[in-house]
Amino acid sequence: NKLISIGTVSMYLLATVYWAVSVAKLAQRVKEYMKDPQYVRSDPFADYYTLFNVLVLINVHLDGIIMWRAWVICSRAHRKFLRIPIAFLILTAVTVGSTIVLRIVSVIKLDFGVSLVFTEIINILQMCTMGFSLISNLSVTGVIAFTAWLSKSDQILLLLMESGLLYCISAVIVLVASLIRLPWETLGDIYSPVNVQIVGAYAPVVLLLVRNHKSLNETDF
Repeated sequence: NKLISIGTVSMYLLATVYWAVSVAKLAQRVKEYMKDPQYVRSDPFADYYTLFNVLVLINVHLDGIIMWRAWVICSRAHRKFLRIPIAFLILTAVTVGSTIVLRIVSVIKLDFGVSLVFTEIINILQMCTMGFSLISNLSVTGVIAFTAWLSKSDQILLLLMESGLLYCISAVIVLVASLIRLPWETLGDIYSPVNVQIVGAYAPVVLLLVRNHKSLNETDF
């Protein structure tokens, strides 16, 4: 439990740093765009910011913590249905790992990161990561919801179902926003730091509330 707590808190702190850096970077780019829409400033730290952006994706392991919690709480008869979200969680981990490796290679070998093929591969991997993660969380939330419907009085299952739905809604927003182009980036690039913050807080909040046996509507924030 201590290792899980340390891991989840560390990821939340990483998500917070990422959010702060992203907000500062976005504010600077908006300021420059308002002054001169045609001006494009070269950023010497762009590659390292992009790498940091990708490294934040390792918080996908927090989905694994939620999966483990659902595995423990659900009855043995329903655990077989968790094979589907587990499979998509593995696919998510593979796409995240591939994205991180490619970004590291692009920082080391700069000419590799400017090719159109590289950009397309990165875009596909990132969309697959968001899609696989969303399917994984939707399916595990569905299993929890079905188990909660059968038990009816289990507040812990209701808690996981409620928080899972909120998490999935945020994931849908960032996925759709990634398809909306803006003059300098996509809407998903703006909302992504918010989603990362939600992802970072999701596992710690669920673990704390489950430990205290409280549902979301019984908790004062």
